[in-house]
Amino acid sequence: MKVSRKRSTTNWMIVHLITISVLMVGIVSPMCDVPSVPSASAGYQPNAHAIIEVRYSLTRYNLFPQWKEGIIEIELYEKRAPITTANFIMLAESGFYDGTLFHRVIDHFVIQGGDPNTKDNNNQLDWYDDGSGGSGTKIDMESHEELTHVDGAVGMAREFGDPDSAESQFYICDGPQHRLDDTDENNRNRTYGAIDDRGYAVFGVTVKGIEVVRDIATVWTTTDLEFEPSDSLPTMQAHVHDHPIFDVLVLKVTIVHYDEVKDESGLTAKQMAGLGAGIFITVGAALIILLRQGRLKMLEQRIPEKFRPKKVIKP
Repeated sequence: MKVSRKRSTTNWMIVHLITISVLMVGIVSPMCDVPSVPSASAGYQPNAHAIIEVRYSLTRYNLFPQWKEGIIEIELYEKRAPITTANFIMLAESGFYDGTLFHRVIDHFVIQGGDPNTKDNNNQLDWYDDGSGGSGTKIDMESHEELTHVDGAVGMAREFGDPDSAESQFYICDGPQHRLDDTDENNRNRTYGAIDDRGYAVFGVTVKGIEVVRDIATVWTTTDLEFEPSDSLPTMQAHVHDHPIFDVLVLKVTIVHYDEVKDESGLTAKQMAGLGAGIFITVGAALIILLRQGRLKMLEQRIPEKFRPKKVIKP
């Protein structure tokens, strides 16, 4: 007499439901891709981050600088300041900022950079035009009531009396500077004669490297070398105020978009989602093959007794 096993319809329905569920997770997961949070989590996603690599010297009253390097990471408020952030991202990704200087530095106020005129030889004779250049394309002023000059805030520099004159120059706040906000009270205090001058547009905030901003704000500048007009010694002031004696150099600015942020394994969010989908699909396909071949005895044994296939005895 020959004994055989016949799988019930209900048995196979349960198994197929499990397999289809695994496959569906693998197929749908890339569509539900949720990017990982940037390394310095602040604000909301999906804001891009700007990584500014800088070189500077804290040496003061000495002709021999001692160089150090640092990184300032900025979160860009793409939703609240779309025009300004798009302009900054475009310039950064084109390499516009690489090799420029932070040409204006005031302790407990701001560090300012982004002027292409600072890419020249940068001896004292070249400092006269630092701070007067730009990209050549002006953007409209874009202020938002929720974006204020908090500590580490990043804003656009512009011409006095012309709010819509920002191009490429930007600044980072060393401490809160709310008097720069575009508010009715500030604007009334900022009115000079017939010139009604508005505030400044914030478009980002420092989320990592604020200590580097503090360092740069304290570097040796031309203002430190000034003498009182009554002093008998000749002034040692250079062509501009607040210009670092030793270059505060922007080595490189890199834009990291939210879906490019990598985890500790070095994989981006999309790569992780794709890897997970591949694993689920592979496991699902393997389950189908093994079930068809009757090789998953342990899985079958977990099926409730009433749903298990019954032995059929044939003469």
